[in-house]
Amino acid sequence: MVERLNAAGADLNLSGFSDFGVADSSRLRVTQSPLVLGSYVRAFPERSLFVLQISIVALAPKVIIRDFALSIPDWDSQVDFLTDPCLNNSRAEYNRLYDGTDFHRSEVLNHRVGSDGTLRRGDLLEGVLLADGPAPTPPSHPSGTCTSVRLATMDQFDDVCPTWLDVYVERPATQARRQRVRRGLYDPSESPSAFPNSAGKLPPRNPAEEVSKDLEAKLAGLVVIWWLTPPR
Repeated sequence: MVERLNAAGADLNLSGFSDFGVADSSRLRVTQSPLVLGSYVRAFPERSLFVLQISIVALAPKVIIRDFALSIPDWDSQVDFLTDPCLNNSRAEYNRLYDGTDFHRSEVLNHRVGSDGTLRRGDLLEGVLLADGPAPTPPSHPSGTCTSVRLATMDQFDDVCPTWLDVYVERPATQARRQRVRRGLYDPSESPSAFPNSAGKLPPRNPAEEVSKDLEAKLAGLVVIWWLTPPR
C-alpha cells in the first residue's frame, strides 16, 4: 500500500523510527557548514547563545520544513530558537542575540518553516539557526573546546531528520576595567583640587595663602601698568 501511494506521488516514508520517537525523515539532508568556528555556543554566566551554521537539501519532490528543535545531551536546560523579527508586521530586519550580535534576516533559517520552508527536490538552504538557552553552559565545557548538540529538523509529516553538530565553546572574558587616557601633561581634570582626599572631601582651603596669591597678582598688574605708562 505504501509503495502504491508513493508511486501516486504521496511520498510516504514509514521506514523506521528514531530516538526522537518519530520516524526518521529521508526527505531532507541536513549537514553542518565546513567553515571553521561556523557553529558555536557563547557561554555567559546567566545564559547560553547558539549559532549553528547548516545546509539543508531537499531529497523529495516536495518538502515542507515544519519546525526545528535542539537538544544537548548533558545539559538540563531548554533551548529556544529566536522568533522572526518580522512578526506582527514589524519592519525589523535583524535578529539580535542577547549579547547584541545582529544577524540579517536573509541569513537566518529560524523563520524558514511552513510556507517559507517549502523546498523542491534539489533545493538548497544555507544559513544559521539562532537559539537562546536560559541557563549557563556547564563548567565541564571550558572555553576553546567543542561539544556536540543534536538538531532535529521536522517535515510536514512530523518525520524528523536528526543531525549531530559540533559547536565551539566561547566564554567571553570579563570586560577589563577601562583605563583612563590622559589628555596631556597639564590635564586640568588631574589637578589635585579635582580629586577628593581620603575622607571623600576636597582639600581644605587656606585663606592666608589665597590672600597672599591675590596680592601678588595685583602687584604684578600694577607693575605692568607702570611700565607701560609713558613718562610725562
